[in-house]
Amino acid sequence: MDDAPGEEEEVKRKKIQVYYIMYGLRGERLNPWKRIKHSSSSSASDMRYIYQFSSKLPNFKKGNDDNKYLDESTKLAALKVHRSVVALECFCEVQDIIRGCGTIIETHHNKTIVLTSANLIRQPPCPPGYTVKDEVEENVLASNIKVFMHAYNGRSFPGEVHAYDFHFNLAILSFRTGNCYEPATLAHVNDSMDVFASQPWLRSHSESSQLTPGDRVIVVGRYFDPPFILMAAPGYYQLKRTKYDCKELFTTSCVITRCGDGAPLVNGRGEVIGISHYDIDSTQCIPINIARKWWEYYKQFGKFSRPSLGIEATNLYAKADLGLLENMILKFPDVSKGVIVEKVIPGSCADIAGMCFNDVIIQCAGKTIESFLKFFEIIMEHVGETVEIVVIRADCVTPRHLKLVVAEAEPDKFNSWPNRFYK
Repeated sequence: MDDAPGEEEEVKRKKIQVYYIMYGLRGERLNPWKRIKHSSSSSASDMRYIYQFSSKLPNFKKGNDDNKYLDESTKLAALKVHRSVVALECFCEVQDIIRGCGTIIETHHNKTIVLTSANLIRQPPCPPGYTVKDEVEENVLASNIKVFMHAYNGRSFPGEVHAYDFHFNLAILSFRTGNCYEPATLAHVNDSMDVFASQPWLRSHSESSQLTPGDRVIVVGRYFDPPFILMAAPGYYQLKRTKYDCKELFTTSCVITRCGDGAPLVNGRGEVIGISHYDIDSTQCIPINIARKWWEYYKQFGKFSRPSLGIEATNLYAKADLGLLENMILKFPDVSKGVIVEKVIPGSCADIAGMCFNDVIIQCAGKTIESFLKFFEIIMEHVGETVEIVVIRADCVTPRHLKLVVAEAEPDKFNSWPNRFYK
């Protein structure tokens, strides 16, 4: 007779603990992207309960009115890409199912190639059945993987992992489907903006690959349960630096659920402009420019391009101090675009080359630099090489020419990505 109330109290205690861990009510808000060792104060039973609780994957409509009541332009954009959006499921040895979404980017030789997030195939950090001390490395491929694709027409196909990269958190999956599925249209993004621009920033759906703060964007996904319905989460491209290691990410206000991890980010024409990574606070997206160049480089050389420069930088208009901008304009009136250096890591390639805080990069490898995205694309083509960088400085009257060695990121310096246990 006394057992039932005790069980109810235990369930209530665990639910409260889940809430505390997910929302940081014990003090400082928990950063889910920071690698944190599991606290020994929680039992293995607690961990399994929390994991199972956080593994529930609702549709995009769950708890968000913007995703429930879609406007006409959002629906039209989503329908333009719907044939190329798939639901993905991964079965592995230590966990039943990991779910996400992907984008068909190629079809050839009866194979369909899907681009998605590497979270789908990453070894779970603390799966059910493991004790707290049995932590699993994050950047490890899950063992005995079986992947499945669910398409718009209700058909499902088994597949295999073709390539993956935990640095950029991207994966390529291949499925034998025949040639009945069409690849998405990939639109390279231009996020540069002239500091003298007279055009208003706020617009409706972007009608080109030009992307400026306030542009409407949409994450389009597909739910993993039959009938595999299409999902959409509209939002805006935000002028906000990502808090994660991968500084190439875009930040959007789109609200998705965990089953939308890896889903395509599209513009108003249904063109794919990024690949989404789920987080509690916002949706981060890696620009399709980088994802596509990453894949093309792999197809050509059989390895990935992972440049490491030792700087943090962003577009000139995004972060430059107003006084600095004024000083730059007075000294270099012809310069209205570029990349401003926010941090130089001591001992890095950039530091050795002589790059300094608040330098503005205006040329790289003989090409004019209009944005950080364009700069990074060029750098990806020159890993292991020396390139000439032209920078301007507020205290110099002429541009400086620097020789920069583009190093490759070492495995221990890879970008850290979210511990899915805390997501």
